[in-house]
Amino acid sequence: MERLDEELIKKNYLINEHFARYDCFSNYYKGVVVDCACGIGYASKIIIKNECVSQYLGVDISSESVEIANRNYKKENVSFINSSLLDLDLKADFADCFICMETLEHIDVNMLDQALLEILRVLTDNGIFIGSVPTKEFDDRCKEVYGNNPYHVTRFTELFLRNLLEKYFKYVNISIIGCQVISHLKSIENKQSDNNYDIKFHNKYDINHGSFIFQCSNEKIDIESDKIYMSQSLVEYDEEQVIPLFLSMKNAEKLALEREAIINEMSQAYEEKIDGILMALDYAEKLALEREVIINEMSQAYEERIGDILVVLDNTEKMALEREKIILNISSSYEEKIESLSQALNNKHES
Repeated sequence: MERLDEELIKKNYLINEHFARYDCFSNYYKGVVVDCACGIGYASKIIIKNECVSQYLGVDISSESVEIANRNYKKENVSFINSSLLDLDLKADFADCFICMETLEHIDVNMLDQALLEILRVLTDNGIFIGSVPTKEFDDRCKEVYGNNPYHVTRFTELFLRNLLEKYFKYVNISIIGCQVISHLKSIENKQSDNNYDIKFHNKYDINHGSFIFQCSNEKIDIESDKIYMSQSLVEYDEEQVIPLFLSMKNAEKLALEREAIINEMSQAYEEKIDGILMALDYAEKLALEREVIINEMSQAYEERIGDILVVLDNTEKMALEREKIILNISSSYEEKIESLSQALNNKHES
């Protein structure tokens, strides 16, 4: 049984379990009642209804929970304060009844004596200490099913719990309470039924799957008889818990299928797009190869043309050299003739 917040308190199966814990102690509430680890304060409605209770004070280490409790439940004889069980901001002999539901398991084993001493200090001499802690078997089983609870730092066997409580109180009564699945047989014909049940246990039923609840005092206290608190039927539980989960799973499955369809459509679109890209790349590669062939052909043609031009240039150079040679020969011949004529003219003048 964990603390309730403003959302969890709307769950009937949870609030019924919490109310059963407080209701089973209703005969012991008296005078000034301190409810330590009161959470958001819902239990004040149950306790303050008792005519023997004059004042209710809720105490919680969470300032947020205390704020919610004061906002929703505070009235003339009901109030809430922020404080710790290990160092209560309360005077000695303040409370006639001190309640501590599902709290001691949150305290380190080495600090339990300090917590009990604080409770004893706040209680009157004939006050009563009422509380509950999960059994070790139940805590271990919850760890197997739900995983480790880091807030439960101390495990309680009956012997360990009894030894702890009897160090500080003369009278200690311990019982076990648990929220179980039962088959309820109620006579319709017998109108005078006194609700004395013949309780039968399944051969695999573990009585230790629940919490130890205890009443402690230095004055003798009555021992409570076995009780059954009818909470809700399985179909009501299913309606509240299982069906919403089932619908959530169906909705999640629907969303998963829709997501898968979208992914498949996107995948197909991407595949088509990739196919188009691959075709374009293939076409581009084909064009590149054709262009390379054309360039190679043009290059070869240019090389052949350049070769022809080089041959022509070579022939032209040869012709130019031959022409220059002819010109030189002609020039030499003309020079010889001119020299011969010049010589003849000179001879003529001399004669």
